[in-house]
Amino acid sequence: MQELLGWTLNAIRNRSEFGWLEERRFEWVPLVQNCLNIAMNGSAVIIITDKERTWFSNYLVKTLNKPSKNRPVLPFFSIKCLLPGLTNLSTNETFEAYTDMLDIVFKNYIFWYIGRSDDKMASFAKEREDSFLWLFDEIMPNSFYLKSYDEALDSKLISLASLFDKTIDAVMFSKVKL
Repeated sequence: MQELLGWTLNAIRNRSEFGWLEERRFEWVPLVQNCLNIAMNGSAVIIITDKERTWFSNYLVKTLNKPSKNRPVLPFFSIKCLLPGLTNLSTNETFEAYTDMLDIVFKNYIFWYIGRSDDKMASFAKEREDSFLWLFDEIMPNSFYLKSYDEALDSKLISLASLFDKTIDAVMFSKVKL
């Protein structure tokens, strides 16, 4: 069984679309490792995006739990499906009410946020210190930094999702240890 860092390097080198990630794997691996440890131990992962990345949230939920993967369904949920009106709200008190409800519904959960760091949904996700953050235009500890103005942003998001999905397979089928 390989260590995640070595396995990730091999996975990056085997797929040309991951090439840009090779030098950033040291940022990537600890974040993915933490997220997968949490998910594999039965906690829910609630995906939140800024408004422009709603399509990506849908893509992640459908891709990670595609029936053809021949693996158990994983606890990845879109916040837009769980709490459809949340994006229209603006007060911290309302966010706290939703967080209280999530605390009741899920024994354990984390947020996986993808989007601009100045979005109100980012503020919601940042309140939990164990969130899996892919932040645009802000470098923050324990987050993966991307540029919102990068012309290749969408393809980078899809390649990150693909690598994340491959990592799930590697962990579930005992090729990698967390």
